[in-house]
Amino acid sequence: MNDAPTVGFEKDVGSRTTIRVIGHSNLKPILSNPNNPVVGSSQENSENVVIAWLYKTNIYKDFAYTAVLNFSQVYRNVNFFTQTPEMMKANNQRFWTETGITRNQAQTWLTTGWHALLLAIDVCSHITVYGMVDDEYCRDNPNSSVPYHYYNNNNNQSGKIKKECEYYMKSERKLHGGHLFVTEKFIFGRWARNYNITFRHPEWSKKNYSRSSIDTPFMKLFRQKHPQNSTSNETDNFWGKKTSLQDSVNSYKAESNGDFMVVWRGR
Repeated sequence: MNDAPTVGFEKDVGSRTTIRVIGHSNLKPILSNPNNPVVGSSQENSENVVIAWLYKTNIYKDFAYTAVLNFSQVYRNVNFFTQTPEMMKANNQRFWTETGITRNQAQTWLTTGWHALLLAIDVCSHITVYGMVDDEYCRDNPNSSVPYHYYNNNNNQSGKIKKECEYYMKSERKLHGGHLFVTEKFIFGRWARNYNITFRHPEWSKKNYSRSSIDTPFMKLFRQKHPQNSTSNETDNFWGKKTSLQDSVNSYKAESNGDFMVVWRGR
């Protein structure tokens, strides 16, 4: 995802990138690096690049769309794709379905990982996720020194390595702005059973993710401040129709199927 490299980390992540998912707001800083792993390195150029829209924007006037159009003409061996507005809407709707609140109510924007996993759900019959901790890991390991990224930890301008759990919990305990890493991971655990997802290194703990209440730090804070928005087993889906959580989970592929634009398909 984003600018995560393979060169130098082959033992852990392999040496090939078939699909790279990039959050649209991350594209500009990534492409400003002449050695970026998207198209800037002959050793690890990505075969397919998918641009995910992390929050509402006018796609066709956004820098990311213009940049992709330009790069697609230069790097014709790379397939470039962008989400359609319909796909972006479906991914946002999925957050509402899972939590009972909209992304705007949560004042958050979805992570690149959220979009990448939904893309995998859309195209894969079995998914194995490596290197992702579960929603309880940082609660149980508050002093973990594991860095947020596995790369670029020696080039941090501040001189301080961003720690994964410290960053996750700081973001999770805010009611506005930033990512809801822990809440998303709870939802990923819920998806695991329905979409044949396995988590490796570390293995995820066995617990009942299918229960209706999401007891992550953010959701607890949100319910305290907005008790009228408490979640339940039943939520309104996109068409205003009452549906069970299970039905909503099973309907995702039908809602999002085919919603990618091909900017350029390499030869």
